[in-house]
Amino acid sequence: MIPDETKSRHEAAHPASSSLSALERLADEAKESLPPPRGECVAALLKLLHARTAPAQRSPARAEELIAQAARLFDFLEKPLDGFRVRVAAGRGTGGTNGNGTSNLLALETVGPDAPFIVDSLL
Repeated sequence: MIPDETKSRHEAAHPASSSLSALERLADEAKESLPPPRGECVAALLKLLHARTAPAQRSPARAEELIAQAARLFDFLEKPLDGFRVRVAAGRGTGGTNGNGTSNLLALETVGPDAPFIVDSLL
């Protein structure tokens, strides 16, 4: 979840506004913590990634983790495209089914020219 700093009265009365404000603060933190123009790009990517996600569905990750995830995704997408690129990442999440509140996660990410059924082909 995007961290909640001290909320204003307006944010407390309007949770959607609060969520957007938290996202703006996170984007500002990314912009300040990374050198330009990378910071601005990662901040914009963060907004795109989380703008339409309901607050209850957001990751409970800390701000630093969310910024680092967006920065890694930006690095993956930024390189010149010559064919397809694929990466697989394994990790652990919370709220899973391992009996201890965690779950094993696997992410398959690909970037490439528009090609129908590429995910099926990769799997």
